[in-house]
Amino acid sequence: MQRLMLDDAVRTFGAVCRSHRSLAALFDDAGIREMYDEKLGPQAEAVLSIYEAVKNGRLDMELIEEINGIPVTRIVAKKAQKEAYESIKAEVKATNDGLQEEIKKFRNRYLVPDFKTRLDEMSATYGYTVYYLRLLGEFERRYEEKKRERKVIDFADMEHIAVRILKNEDAAGVMRRRFRFIFVDEYQDTNNIQETLISSVARPDNVFRVGDVKQCIYKFRQAEPGIFTDLYRRYRAGLEPDGTAIDLGRNFRSNDATIKYINHVFSEIMEGYDENAMLYTGVKGVPAEYDFMPEVHLLLSGASQDAETGPDPAGEDMPDADDELEDLTKEEAEAEYIAKIARSIIGTEFYDTRSGSMKKAEARDIVILFRAVKRRGEVMSRALRNCSIESHVEESEEYFDTIEIGVALNLLTCIDNMKRDVPLISVLHSEVFGFTPEEMAGIRTAHSEANMYERRAPYWKAFEWYAESGPDGALRKKAEDARAKLLEWRMLSRMLPLADFVWKVLVDSGYYRMAGAMSEGARRQANLKALADRAVRFSKDNIATLSSFISFIEILKSKKISNGETTMVGRDDDGIRISTIHKSKGLEFPFVIVGGLGHRFRRDSNDKGFSFDSEAGIGLPYIDPQRRFWRSTLIQRAINAKSRQDEYSEELRLLYVAMTRARNKLILVGTYNDEE
Repeated sequence: MQRLMLDDAVRTFGAVCRSHRSLAALFDDAGIREMYDEKLGPQAEAVLSIYEAVKNGRLDMELIEEINGIPVTRIVAKKAQKEAYESIKAEVKATNDGLQEEIKKFRNRYLVPDFKTRLDEMSATYGYTVYYLRLLGEFERRYEEKKRERKVIDFADMEHIAVRILKNEDAAGVMRRRFRFIFVDEYQDTNNIQETLISSVARPDNVFRVGDVKQCIYKFRQAEPGIFTDLYRRYRAGLEPDGTAIDLGRNFRSNDATIKYINHVFSEIMEGYDENAMLYTGVKGVPAEYDFMPEVHLLLSGASQDAETGPDPAGEDMPDADDELEDLTKEEAEAEYIAKIARSIIGTEFYDTRSGSMKKAEARDIVILFRAVKRRGEVMSRALRNCSIESHVEESEEYFDTIEIGVALNLLTCIDNMKRDVPLISVLHSEVFGFTPEEMAGIRTAHSEANMYERRAPYWKAFEWYAESGPDGALRKKAEDARAKLLEWRMLSRMLPLADFVWKVLVDSGYYRMAGAMSEGARRQANLKALADRAVRFSKDNIATLSSFISFIEILKSKKISNGETTMVGRDDDGIRISTIHKSKGLEFPFVIVGGLGHRFRRDSNDKGFSFDSEAGIGLPYIDPQRRFWRSTLIQRAINAKSRQDEYSEELRLLYVAMTRARNKLILVGTYNDEE
């Protein structure tokens, strides 16, 4: 735990020190350095002293008292300084507010109400932690027993069994002698058990590892970028006599302007992005007029958060529904904007570095990248169709993650239960009913204005009200027809055999036909047919109702069991590719548009449950049943701070991968609520 707290302290106070240096430079440039020294100098000295201490591994009670005693002073200019201060006041305030917030957050994480109380509360969770570990051990024992009875192992077992075998020095020696050389590609994505296996069979002088830690984007698969960085540091420092680090920094993919922009961005935001990590242009011969500068497009949505943020008395789904509506509106507007950018690119001349000649841009030369395409992909594809541009969405290989199956399942879920907001919003916005985000937002707004005491009502209730009493006649009729159709299908679900009903809904809704008109339509229709076939098989072995079928599908999704029946067809290579950043890794494209950069990064604080770390262990919250009180413990806070930092670092690496896909032109697009 102390190591995690130290790491957190180094990150926090290192950032605060950098902010103070920026502030000092601002006051210097304005010619009023004495104002900084007087107002902020004492805090800067205290923070620097703390930073030096934690960087050297010190975190004791005396230092904790120093952190609690960091001085804070109001920044007020004297009469002679006011004119010069006005020119930098806004930037000083923003920077100072940010660094003060960092200090406050660190104190709140570990020192409130006081450090000793936090230690005592953590100690009180020890017995519960031991109990849960024993429970986990017992589960593992029984699970292993059942596997032995059935004589089966899973993939993780294979890895662990291999490690156990290689702990035997004779077995490990046999393997070492067998391999003359060991080559490891994508080394930055190695996890601990893989590194153990490699180390067990390697000799000091026969392993060749290739990787780029800036492209480690598989943390969710237990990839540990620290394995790469630790070995790299040892090699660079000469601590491994048989090891040599070779930096391959020359980039033969991107044009010079893109390389310079990438270096500029990541030298500011990515830790360790120094001259060894930087990219250097390897592409030659690009005419100056075709060395396209990257572009950043910031769109303002004008959306604002509802002032009422209290708990929802009407239902749990409501906040999710409002988020869904807001995100949908932003995504539609951003997709239309990106489609116009793409249309403007097609037909323009660019210098093709592969062929060394000029060519005109085609749709196939463009890729649009998102963090995820489960919903955004279809929104983007629809916007491109409206601009008469063909496209194809590179979706997850998971059957249930495809757009058409998501819409079909949401439609069946709505028929079974209209009182689930997120599926309802998805279906209303889909091709089945064709509501625009503006229309759906209008329904919410009209209901809120007419029902002041139900402003936080779930969306389904607002939709029902609008279908009966909405002020806009055309929209009311549209809502009335949609609700009537859902109720009609619900009645049919109780009368028809399940398999017949599922197929009837897919056909009667027109969605099966519309899916065929989308990009890769034959594959999408095959997926929908496979869903209907699944309903046939389910009906043979079960008492088949719509509710039980939906529950069955939810189990398959949660267990990540693929349908395995769908027929895949070849993709149309002539259109714009819409893909995830993960799928684009290792690829390159003349024109790269990265969208969704304004999307909120939702973090789960996990303060009320288990917190895990492979090195620090388990953290539980402190709970006092007598006082009906709980608080996250020190170890939880330390683990969660590390997890947040890991998530942030992964997001930076994802951005790096996305930006380095471009050969000729990089365009970044994000949508925000306001200019700040």
